[in-house]
This record gives sequence, structure tokens and C-alpha cells, in this order.
Amino acid sequence: MREALRSPTARVREWAWQPLPYHAVLPARTLLRVTGWALLDDARPTRWSSVLKRFAPAALTAGAGGRREVLAYRSSLLADLPGLLRAPRLLGLDDGADGSVWLWLEDVGDVYGRRWPLAQFGRAARHLGAFNGAYLVARARPTEPWLNDWPARRPGANPGPEDVAALARVGQQAAVQRLFDAPIGPRAVQVLRDQAGFVRRLTALPQTLCHHESSLANLFAVRGPDGELETVAVDWEQVGSGPIGADIATLVFGTLRRCEFDAAQAAALDRVVFDGYLDGLRDAGWTGPIDHARLGFAAAVALRWGFLAGALRELLAGAPDVQHPSHGEPISTEAAVRQWVRLIEFLLERAQEARRLSGRLTP
Repeated sequence: MREALRSPTARVREWAWQPLPYHAVLPARTLLRVTGWALLDDARPTRWSSVLKRFAPAALTAGAGGRREVLAYRSSLLADLPGLLRAPRLLGLDDGADGSVWLWLEDVGDVYGRRWPLAQFGRAARHLGAFNGAYLVARARPTEPWLNDWPARRPGANPGPEDVAALARVGQQAAVQRLFDAPIGPRAVQVLRDQAGFVRRLTALPQTLCHHESSLANLFAVRGPDGELETVAVDWEQVGSGPIGADIATLVFGTLRRCEFDAAQAAALDRVVFDGYLDGLRDAGWTGPIDHARLGFAAAVALRWGFLAGALRELLAGAPDVQHPSHGEPISTEAAVRQWVRLIEFLLERAQEARRLSGRLTP
């Protein structure tokens, strides 16, 4: 409470808590907002709030995301991020007697109420570009062993023959095929067969420090002390090395995946985000080929083969499983089907783009 108010003498008057939705739906974690009133030295009651993220021991084992986020805060890595991307301020870090860890974090609110206009995505992309660019140009990329070693720890290993065969069967079904303007099966199967090649190309690109979870669900537009908009990124469980362009692949695809932006406007989102990202890279002093950044973005989108396979299965069943977006409004089945079809097409287009860039570019 005192850290939240920046007052070493504030006294708690009352407090309460409420659970917050944890979008990652990961076990062994609890997310709460703690609010209350405090008395300052002049006896004036003042409202305060903080966010508590509790990790049970199961989330703190070697290689687990919870352990990574705790160590990132303990190491001060997140207290000194470059540019206008920042993590929530750490208010306290407690070790529970049961082996749990309690992170007390700044409570941040989004100035747009989680309904970002298109321009805000470009602004956040610029902040991500400046963040990534700093570790490409001026800052040494952290190499602590607990960081996410991309792609070795990338979720979703390369597909096996059984995955390819299953996808081919689904893609041949009339109920799926009629949703697309062109045959979907062969195009989807090719994405799975190209996964190892996409990973090789991404590994050869310039590597930087990445957030790796930078969809809208984890980003907040916050007014800084000088009135300038900052981007506050929460959930640093996957922080670690990654190729240039990977963070904005998550910004675009992860946001569309949650139906927090209409996939019918995916091309506009792509354009605004990529242009903003390039501006951020240039802000940081990076002067490398634009095609490197574009290949990183396109190939990182194309790695979402797990979504591709799962979405086609859900379309075959006729009822896509769509998480509710940050603002909490439900998604109808009809709208979800439209979103899935457009998002699948977007993924296939980026995979084709990655193949084309790979054919003419040597990182």
C-alpha cells in the first residue's frame, strides 16, 4: 500500500480484493486486485490499489513461466526497459511459507478502456520496436539461463506426420472447404511441412530481447507523468531471446486470435503495426534491411500451426471456441466463424510471404 501511494507513512484504513480474469488460463496462478483507503500524514483519506499475482510452487519449477517472471523482477531487468515500453512497477515481492511467491504490482488502467483505435496499435508497435531495437543496437542482450531460449522453449514443437495427416483429412471436408474461396487443405498442409524451415530462417535473423506475449490482452495504454502515452506490458513469463519482428507477430495475431480486432481489417492492422514497429527500430538506431523485420514478422505468424489445425477442427464442428475479449462482451458463433476464416487466410498469406522473402533474402 505504501509503495502504491509512494508514501512511507501511509496507514491502511480499509481494504478489499477481487479476482481478475487470467487470460492465459494457466494453472497454479492467482490474480487479484487489492483496493482500499489509506490515511496520509494529514489524515486525508486516499484511495489505493495494487495487483497481486501469486505463483504456487508448481509455477516456479525450473523452466516454468512463473519462475521466469519472478526472476525477471528480482534481477531488476524489468525496472530499466528502454523507451516507452515498461513493466508494471514492482511494489513488493514476498516468499510464502508454502513455497509460493507473491508479486505485488502497480495497478494499471488503459486510457482506451481496452478498445484501442487503430492508431494506438501503431503506437504500441513503435514502443515494441524501440524496445527490440535497443537490444539490437545499444544494449547487450541478456543471457541469463532462466530466460526463454527461443526457439528451444517455443511452445508447440514442430508437427509430426500424424499432425499433417489429420490436418489433410479435416481440410478435405466439405463443411470446412465451403467456408473458403480456394482449396484450404493443400495450403494448410504446406504450412505444417514448412515449420522447420520457418524456424531456421527466424533463428538466422538478428536476435533481440522479446516480451513474447505482447497481444492486446497484455498491453495497456497509460498516460505517463509528462502526458505522453506509454505502453505497459504485463505477463513477462515468456521474456527472452527472439528474432526481430516476433513481438509484433504476437501483437497482430494474438489480438486477432482473441477477437479483439476484426480480422476483416487484418491488412490494415498489419500495415499500421509494421510501420510503427519500423519507426521504433529506427528510433533505437537500427538501420538493418526492412526485409529482415518483415521476414521475422511473417514467419513468426506462420509458426502458429497449432492454431491453424485447431481452428479448422473447430470450424468442422461448427462451434469455434473463442475466448471473450478484454472488454468482456461475448462472441457469437457466427462472428467467431467469420473471424476464424479470415484469420486462417491471414496466416496462410503470411506463410506465403515468408516463403517468398526466404527465397530472396539471406539474413
